[in-house]
Amino acid sequence: MSKITEVESWISSNQDSEAEDYEGKQKEIERIYNPIMQKAYQGAGQGGCGQEYANQYQNQNQAGPSAD
Repeated sequence: MSKITEVESWISSNQDSEAEDYEGKQKEIERIYNPIMQKAYQGAGQGGCGQEYANQYQNQNQAGPSAD
């Protein structure tokens, strides 16, 4: 959560940055988030609702960044 807060703060204060800068911040979060999602995938194979969340993450991740 602290990394997310850090990146949100960076985004708020760097709204005029280049796309490459934003992509770098996205990669920072993915380095933390992806292992968590991999565990969710593994847990989904053992039953439970992990697959639903994993599928949702994958669909969002494939869509790419949005301008929201």
